[in-house]
Amino acid sequence: GEREQVDFRTSHRRKDGTSYPVEVHLQYLQGENRRVFLAIVLDLTERVATERELQEAQRTLSTLLTNLPGMVYRCQNDQNWTMEFVSPSCQNLTGFSHEQFVETRQISYGETVMLQEDRQRVWQNVQEALKNRQPFQLSYRIRTAEGAVKWVWEQGCGIFSATGEVVRIEGYVVDITQQRALEDQLRKTERLAELGTLASGMAHEIGTPMNVILGRAELLMRKAPDERTRRGLETIVTQVERITKIMNQLLSFARKRPAERQGVNLEVVMLDVLDVLQERLGKQQIEVVKTVSPQLPKVWADPDHMNQVFLNLILNACQAMSDGGTLSLALHPIDDTVELIVQDSGSGIPEEQLSKIFDPFFSTKAVGEGTGLGLTVVHGILQEHQGAIRVTSVPGQGATFIVSLPIYSEEVRHEA
Repeated sequence: GEREQVDFRTSHRRKDGTSYPVEVHLQYLQGENRRVFLAIVLDLTERVATERELQEAQRTLSTLLTNLPGMVYRCQNDQNWTMEFVSPSCQNLTGFSHEQFVETRQISYGETVMLQEDRQRVWQNVQEALKNRQPFQLSYRIRTAEGAVKWVWEQGCGIFSATGEVVRIEGYVVDITQQRALEDQLRKTERLAELGTLASGMAHEIGTPMNVILGRAELLMRKAPDERTRRGLETIVTQVERITKIMNQLLSFARKRPAERQGVNLEVVMLDVLDVLQERLGKQQIEVVKTVSPQLPKVWADPDHMNQVFLNLILNACQAMSDGGTLSLALHPIDDTVELIVQDSGSGIPEEQLSKIFDPFFSTKAVGEGTGLGLTVVHGILQEHQGAIRVTSVPGQGATFIVSLPIYSEEVRHEA
């Protein structure tokens, strides 16, 4: 006869009054002389409990993957890192979405995201680890969708088939850009500390004989009978003065005297330094353009240290404009700081050198034209004053140094 079936879920009640889920399969059978209903009732208590546990585990995993600071992935073992799965947090790390990596595959992690300079090294390291069936850990750089470069750390391992072939790679990638920056800063700090200790020990050993050489050379220069001898002695004097200058800058790292801070008018400091350098600026045909906000507030600083900051930055600009040019100086308040802008019209600084510009002994100038310590001294002074300095440059269009210092106030004075 005809047969119909209905399936549904409901709940039944036990004798003790508690309810439990059931699944009912109901069939209707009709023969020639009778009609029959066949019902099969299944207790779903354990199945429902398992389903709920699975849903909770999936929800927890989804929350973890979404909120992880890094990116979890599964990819094919190829140089494009073809993604088969990637956690939603890939958007925060790379700027590209899960859909772009996995569904449409518009973006290749290996080709688009990973910096090409690091790609071959990473591939070789991963393949070596897979060959030995070992997990891998490595650091490299990526470029985000916005064009920013980040340092990342990756840990992963291979998924192998029964025959020992690599079928997939699974791993985790996390942003370590800030950690790398802190490590670089720590290395620089340790280097400066070592340099300061070295300078303290060398100052007397080198300074005393240099003073003797300088004094004797100047004496002989006055008594020299011919021009050739005087020129040779002038060379000695010039080089001794250069050595003395380097030693004085080295000693600035080891200076134990704390900054003697007070309210300082940076415009006055700027004018004093320009007055000292007036002859040099005129000789190099450098035009000075000054812009100072009216009623410029004072800063909380050591006046001697501020003099050194201005002197080093302006001399640095002069050295960048050996054939003349324009030196622009600006002072204006921004929020709770005073900002100093020193801009030259020289040849500029290559982009790859900008991150090293404040390192000790690093110089963009020709050998003999700079010690590589002036900007390092400036950076150290500003750090001690809770200030900051940054540099921007376009090659061929000069460089701009921007200094910020806290405005003098009674509150700042008491905090110090």
